Amino acid sequence: MDKPNKDVREKRKYMRVNTQKFASMQINVKRDNKTINTISMDDIKVRNLSGGGMYLELPLLESSILERLLSGKDKLFLRISLPVLATPVNISANMVWLETVKATRKQFVGAGISFDNITEKTREELVHYILTLLLK
Repeated sequence: MDKPNKDVREKRKYMRVNTQKFASMQINVKRDNKTINTISMDDIKVRNLSGGGMYLELPLLESSILERLLSGKDKLFLRISLPVLATPVNISANMVWLETVKATRKQFVGAGISFDNITEKTREELVHYILTLLLK
């Protein structure tokens, strides 16, 4: 039996669940601690979620903003509300990859987001929410 290709192995640390339901989220793109772009929940599609990050479909942003996000020069700040969270949480995150998404009315990009400033309590609440979705 052949050994699995190293690139095929699961690299994720946390369980990931596909989701179309998300209570509420707002994303601020910040440069030097100043908000340069805000994306509301109406424009965001959360495709999957884990304790370590998420896959989102976002409206196409200016290419310079996307390049700065991918290089880590600009940051994402997420404000997330979920049924399992007593209050909304703020999480800073990095965009780690992008892909083009085919859409009918609007151009979107698919973005892999990695949380980089999340408390263990918030992570546990996210994992609890993910388990709730899996059991439905």
